[in-house]
Amino acid sequence: MHELAKCILFSSLGVKSTYQIPLEPKDRVNTAFEANGKLYQYRRLRFGATNGVSAFQRIIDGIICQRALQQTYAYLDNITIGGTSKADHDLNLKRLLNAASQLN
Repeated sequence: MHELAKCILFSSLGVKSTYQIPLEPKDRVNTAFEANGKLYQYRRLRFGATNGVSAFQRIIDGIICQRALQQTYAYLDNITIGGTSKADHDLNLKRLLNAASQLN
């Protein structure tokens, strides 16, 4: 919070419908469901899955740490990007979006 208080401009990105986190093949069995007599499994973590929000936050926290993203904070399924100026904010936002685009 101390670092966030230094910022004067903010953006908040919220996940609304899906995380798009790929599941390991061995974990897909835990997402199985039946429909019309057939068995299906999710390939990506579905929104609303138990522990989905915490898994998303762990992944985003890892990205923030690995990429050394400045003034970027994850809380549950929201990401807040700050900046001490418009140029600083825009650079921080661009870095986050670049990191996110390289996930898969």
